[in-house]
Amino acid sequence: MAFVWILGVYIAFIALFLLVMLFGESPAFEGTIVHSAHTFITSRSCELIQVGIQRACGERAARFCSGACDAFLNKPNPALQIFYLVLIGGGWLLFATVALPLIPGLYLSAIHRYTAPLAVLGCLTTFLLTSFCDPGVLTPSNVDAHLRAFKIDNQIYEEKVCGTCQLPRPARSKHCSVCNRCVARFDHHCGWMNNCIGERNIRFFVAFLIGHTLLCWYGTYLIAQILRGEVDRRNLLPFVRAEGYLRPEEGWWGVAALLTQWLVTYFSNLVMLGAFTLVISWLLASFATYHLYLIYKNTTTNETFKWAGYHRWLREEALEKAKADAATKPVNSGVLVAALPSENHVREEDEKGLSKGEGARDVSRSMFRRLSRGWLSRTRWRNHVEMAIPEVKNIYDQGLFENFKEVLIPRSTRTGKKID
Repeated sequence: MAFVWILGVYIAFIALFLLVMLFGESPAFEGTIVHSAHTFITSRSCELIQVGIQRACGERAARFCSGACDAFLNKPNPALQIFYLVLIGGGWLLFATVALPLIPGLYLSAIHRYTAPLAVLGCLTTFLLTSFCDPGVLTPSNVDAHLRAFKIDNQIYEEKVCGTCQLPRPARSKHCSVCNRCVARFDHHCGWMNNCIGERNIRFFVAFLIGHTLLCWYGTYLIAQILRGEVDRRNLLPFVRAEGYLRPEEGWWGVAALLTQWLVTYFSNLVMLGAFTLVISWLLASFATYHLYLIYKNTTTNETFKWAGYHRWLREEALEKAKADAATKPVNSGVLVAALPSENHVREEDEKGLSKGEGARDVSRSMFRRLSRGWLSRTRWRNHVEMAIPEVKNIYDQGLFENFKEVLIPRSTRTGKKID
């Protein structure tokens, strides 16, 4: 049973770590423990290491550590590219060593000896294309084409000149602080690719995510079928149930635990590799689904932050306007004027009630009524503010077909095409 727990902890650790690293910066996790863990791993940990080195080795060593962290986190470097190659190369080497010799098997034909390396090669191709293709870097010679591609929406984009590149900033572009260049239809800077993801390579990046999701599912399927074949080839299931290894009350859970223990003992490399690919596949599938959703809405990762900030600004403006209206208009005009009851005010009224000899039940009822009125007032106030927020529209969303076409065939490469 301990083997099952060890395997479960192994899978959970991989899943949580990759969840933090892949999705920690997403607006969906802002203010959560996932975002905090990502911040700690990517920045706070470096600060703590630097402080420790400074105390142990002196200022010079601390400056060296600070420079190394800055180079790793804030400058182009191939560290994660190398890690990816080691990861996929090591995974393939392990698979070729312990899995391919068992193909063909009871449930797998020999064709998988050829399709498996082709699948890995296809994924490597998408990695190379995403890493080394031009993401849509803006230059004096092509900036006019990008300016024609998208209209300024005057919501999250406005006419401006990049202070670093000294080029007009087309809508949907951004200056990448890591690469120190402006990129058209900027999505994000990907450390795994050591490249920006922009207008010209977003298609390869999405193909990379989908391809690696399918590769991991395929690898998990092959490993599961190999292990299933080994169990059936040895008739382990009837043997375990017939030889009395289990108590009657343990049922199928006991059978599964015993078989898992046997597989971990004799096929540990395959089991661990299969668990790894299974966890990775679902995380990659989530990431791929998220980017397909962004394409469906014709927005980018960078724009999700911009839209969140824009909506926050609109809400603050509506709140200030509502407060100003409440201070100048009468109650019967529909604007909430009365201040919401504070906890101190409620407590004071309760104490007054007790001093007048009211019973505990009466005080409780009174407090409940006041809190209910306070909650209702706050709800009405929020609704009033939300109704005052003007409706916004993403002018770049041109419908499902055009949105996906824009990714596959960059708009700046299509003469005369512009979003009105």
